[in-house]
Amino acid sequence: MDDITGMDWNKQYPALVKAAEDFEFEHIFVLTNEGIGYYAEDGTIRNQAEEEFFHLVKGDTRAIRGREGSF
Repeated sequence: MDDITGMDWNKQYPALVKAAEDFEFEHIFVLTNEGIGYYAEDGTIRNQAEEEFFHLVKGDTRAIRGREGSF
């Protein structure tokens, strides 16, 4: 867990990929408080600060979104 919460992408990326495989997730990512998303499936980093999704989960919130789109 320290590899993910430490926000060091070089450590975080392999930990996220392993977690996605272990839990059979199609997508797994970490979103910072500033709206930067770190995506394990393709290694991209995206600024999502202006997206509706970010505003739904920002703050002291942890969210898991299922196939149905609910949180």
